[in-house]
Amino acid sequence: MTTYPDRAGSFHWTLLSLLRQSVVPDTILVILSTTQFPGRSSDLPRTLRALIRANGRRVRIIWDEGDRRSFKKILPALERYPERVIVTADDDVLYPRDWLRWLIDGSERWPKCVVGTRGARVRIQGRQLAPYATWPSAELERPGKNVLLTGRGGILYPPGSLHPAVLDYATASKLCPDADDLWLKTMSLRTGRECVVVGRAEEFPNTARQHSALYRTNLQRSGNDIALVALDHAFDLVGLLT
Repeated sequence: MTTYPDRAGSFHWTLLSLLRQSVVPDTILVILSTTQFPGRSSDLPRTLRALIRANGRRVRIIWDEGDRRSFKKILPALERYPERVIVTADDDVLYPRDWLRWLIDGSERWPKCVVGTRGARVRIQGRQLAPYATWPSAELERPGKNVLLTGRGGILYPPGSLHPAVLDYATASKLCPDADDLWLKTMSLRTGRECVVVGRAEEFPNTARQHSALYRTNLQRSGNDIALVALDHAFDLVGLLT
């Protein structure tokens, strides 16, 4: 997971909800940009520093050089731990106590799938992707290539579920700079993986206001549709989905 200065003041609430999971994660990686926090730990809010210090064996900060924006939530983890199960979480959500158990149970039932708790079902019209805003919510426990998982609910990635090109941030930042979910979906399609939704992420409460959230760009300003066209041209998304 990652955060940025505008969200750092409330980030400790999300981190605390992860530390209280009924299934204890091996390690919680907090990946932060040295560009956004040039003073490193000294730039973090006091409450967050204290929480990390008190859970030093369970929480690890990774300082990422530069700023890979929302992609830094997962790319540094994939670079360091390619053979591990990686679960992503957003920085503005309170995750219920059994959230991680839901994901793990889902992965045990569908071991080849990428598993999340929130998603949409991709619509194709003819040979084109329908506008993102028209995609319906994905049904629970119905795996499919046409299921797009969204990061707010958390996503579990089994080892090898993402194509090695997922680490190509230069291409990702060119094609979909504000749409890491779409980039990760494309990379799972390139390995032939299906996705499946478990749980009910829509009920998870927020810890921060959404005035600067990516969804305003991606959904309200059609940023996702622009990214989808670019990804389709580059990787033939429609072909991968059908």
